[in-house]
Amino acid sequence: NLQARVWHDTTSLFRQAIRVDPRNIVAHINLGLGLTKLGDLEAANAEYRAALAISQRLGQVNFFIGLNLYKMGRRTEALEAFQTEIALFPDNAAAQGAAGTTLLVLGRTTEAEPHLRAALRIDPLQSDARRGLGVIMLERGDVQGALYNLRIAVQANPADQYAGRMLLRAEQQAQQGR
Repeated sequence: NLQARVWHDTTSLFRQAIRVDPRNIVAHINLGLGLTKLGDLEAANAEYRAALAISQRLGQVNFFIGLNLYKMGRRTEALEAFQTEIALFPDNAAAQGAAGTTLLVLGRTTEAEPHLRAALRIDPLQSDARRGLGVIMLERGDVQGALYNLRIAVQANPADQYAGRMLLRAEQQAQQGR
């Protein structure tokens, strides 16, 4: 596959850059991104952590670690990474949305909502936050609020099948007069 070969060549390039200068933050981050694309999430996180060992205030890096941990099913660790990102960069809408989504998955709805709302204050089209808030509203019986948020989520990310299913459920409840 051509794309896999491109990412493999890219990771080789950044590995060489790190051999030349082990403190090359950009090379560590880009190697992490390449390894993520190749599906080697543990190795990617090791590279992200190597970058953080050089400088702890790197935007997006804790967020990337959190995404990989989430994909590996390590939700509590992912949440910790998202929260670290938010502590350093509170205006990171993606990290706020990811923290809220992770809290929802962990069944911690009350804690999730402020993160979802923060994400939407920063980026009103943040689809994960719109989906999460729509789900919370649907669970509370606020069908109109759920419809509003879920429609935006689906428009922002048409590939989000869960948002699509939840929108269908909200539409059915609206037709039934709930």
